[in-house]
Amino acid sequence: MASASRFVCDRVKNSTYKGVETLENIAASIGMPVESLVKLNANENVYGAPAAVLEEVSKTEHWMYPDPTQAELRAALSKLHGADGVTEQNVVAGAGSDDILDVVLRVVSPESIVICTPTFGMYSFLGKASGINVIEVPRLPDFNVDVPAVVAAIREHKATLCFLPSPNNPTGTVLPNADAETILKEDCLLVVDEAYADFCDTTAMPLLATHQNLMVCRTFSKWAGLAGLRLGYGVGHVDLVTPMMAIKQPYNVNTASEAAGLAALRHRDEIMVSVRALRAEKDRMFKRLTEEISWLRPVKSDANFVLNEVLGIPAHDVYQALYKRGVIIRYFGKQGGDLSNYIRISAGKPENTDRVMTTLKEIGNAHFKLAPEVMALKEGLGILFDMDGVLADVTHSQHAAIIQTAKLYGVEIGEEDIGRAKAKGNANNDWQVTVDLVNAALRERGEPEKAELKKVTEQWEALYQGTDGKPGLWQVETLLVDRALLQQLAAKYPVGLVTGRPRADAERFLTQHGISDCFRHAVCLGEAASKPVPDGVKLCMEKLSVKTAVLVGDTPDDIRAACGAGIVGLGVVAPTEVDKAAAAKVLTDCGATQVLSEGAHELVHFL
Repeated sequence: MASASRFVCDRVKNSTYKGVETLENIAASIGMPVESLVKLNANENVYGAPAAVLEEVSKTEHWMYPDPTQAELRAALSKLHGADGVTEQNVVAGAGSDDILDVVLRVVSPESIVICTPTFGMYSFLGKASGINVIEVPRLPDFNVDVPAVVAAIREHKATLCFLPSPNNPTGTVLPNADAETILKEDCLLVVDEAYADFCDTTAMPLLATHQNLMVCRTFSKWAGLAGLRLGYGVGHVDLVTPMMAIKQPYNVNTASEAAGLAALRHRDEIMVSVRALRAEKDRMFKRLTEEISWLRPVKSDANFVLNEVLGIPAHDVYQALYKRGVIIRYFGKQGGDLSNYIRISAGKPENTDRVMTTLKEIGNAHFKLAPEVMALKEGLGILFDMDGVLADVTHSQHAAIIQTAKLYGVEIGEEDIGRAKAKGNANNDWQVTVDLVNAALRERGEPEKAELKKVTEQWEALYQGTDGKPGLWQVETLLVDRALLQQLAAKYPVGLVTGRPRADAERFLTQHGISDCFRHAVCLGEAASKPVPDGVKLCMEKLSVKTAVLVGDTPDDIRAACGAGIVGLGVVAPTEVDKAAAAKVLTDCGATQVLSEGAHELVHFL
């Protein structure tokens, strides 16, 4: 007999949306009582709905169908948003805001929709399940919307529907109304999903009065503590809402949900006390994550959760380690966009945050370890850092300057070429490295050497410092070692800098990233013989008044300089290295006692 699957259309055969796992299943899988779990994976209001709201639900008759016109609920919601000119004719309710999104898709029936990834995975899921072309526009590095790219995508694909949450889930970034207004100039319906609007101070509701191509969605799941009852709504122009009311499932809001929603609106002031508590706890969690967990980089959030970039450990491993200890957070992988290196933690009660922090520290301490012989150096220790590739990510600055300068001589150079040059040693001067790489390439082609140090230095510096109104590449440099970790180390140990940068460039980076106060002394280019000669290391130790020290560096020159000075060399593999394992072996072979993770998170053990 033929399989019944022949009746299933191709586009949904492999469709699936991964929601959150039940606490009962989690408890059974890890062998822990449900009451011992901390659930911070779905951005719920952990305080729940007030007793008065739940009492209203229990008193409601459920044997008859609910009102398909949602008259009372729509009237109450229009009163909530009355200041923005909303009437009940502008409101449609549904079984959660997901239901509203689905109805919008059916009403508009677009050929293409535009979304900005990473974002809420439901937009893509619903679009693809409906056979709609989903156009993904990547967000900017800070997770804000790339508005010009969105406008270009709408025009190129003639998209008539665009979904943008504010704050965005899972990044917590808001869509400024000015950006929304730019997009609203296009012939496209913009749906601003404000599931988390009650946790911030930005809303697109005021734009409804002047923009007919705007719909704003809200939910009772987050602020009201009613996620399990599924109630949401959309607010838009009557010409959009009327057909949505016409084609929605007639009884899409059940009697329990309607009763709970109406009661929550009556008790909104009471519920908002818990919302403010969650906002405050999110801020406290963000501060503690920033200051206490050097291997997490929290993303500033205007919602009730914090997204964190994970450094030095696979993010899924952190998720699993927390899971096994009964702390349930969210790992997305590639659902809704590539977040493979991130975890999201919802705001909960203060004791929930404390449990998270304790568990994260346990995980970090188990993963990031210092060798016993390094730990034995704690007393009277000085901590020295190289700058480039250790404190500063120079992938898009100094290395870009090398690559672009080489192109002026018709030579193509890549990161692997720079890595090989650094691994050979005596490569602490990027101007000379550029000269050597260019001339070596020219010789290999049978051409005469053209690169001279003076001219290359001028060309390199023009790119790095900037000229004629063109910004210098130095401006894109980022800090690799956690600022809070540096501050804590500096409070306990003399910390110094030994770098091949000119002093002005070194001090500018320290100031740019707010870490100048962490370094008691710096030895820069021209103030001592360049590494691998140990003179700079010895001079820095003398200025710090320390007899023993460790030097954290990313090149053989750094490690050889440390060994030459009779101190411990700790290697780190720079972000630019293509073959991380090979780079680590080179450092070990040069005498590194240990190769640390990028960001040197192991140094937390000195604290």
